Amino acid sequence: MAGTLTSGGAAQNVNITRRQTPTGEDVSIALAGKAGTLGWNDLEGAKADAANAGEAQQILIERIALDSPDQFVLAQLRGASYYTIARNVRADTGGSENYSGPLWDVVRIDETQNHGAQRLSGTSRLYYINVQTRLIDKIVSELNGETVEANILQWADQSGEKFPSHIVWKHGNEIVQEFHLMNVLIQSQ
Repeated sequence: MAGTLTSGGAAQNVNITRRQTPTGEDVSIALAGKAGTLGWNDLEGAKADAANAGEAQQILIERIALDSPDQFVLAQLRGASYYTIARNVRADTGGSENYSGPLWDVVRIDETQNHGAQRLSGTSRLYYINVQTRLIDKIVSELNGETVEANILQWADQSGEKFPSHIVWKHGNEIVQEFHLMNVLIQSQ
């Protein structure tokens, strides 16, 4: 996937490669103008040029690698537990009779603590699945005791495959990262 990643107020071109492996997924992230690549896999966690990533790099890597529809499916290869914790959840809390917003089924995925590398973002995520479209609208996780939301605002369709084309990550109401998809290339192995 080629796109634009905005983080810390700076936008840069990025190429993200997601490759399925027997144990899950291998993700490579190449940022334009930066030497080397960032990466993530199920066994080693976040890496920067084959070394351990610093905290800021690890946060960036985990958001891209783990806050994704791919991980919703691939977590089962790591033995994750899936729980539907709510159905037809509304975006409002007022209970208006004229509500016309989205409805979600909320699925919690819990992963075992001892599998794979340590993560800053914890081992559980909430996936908000739109009841009407059946696509993931939001992924909620925790980072250092604070809630992080990955809001998938748009989806793109290429040859029948759906890809998140606009994702916004928020801590509280503050946007901390944003991704805009420009192009997808699918290669079979």
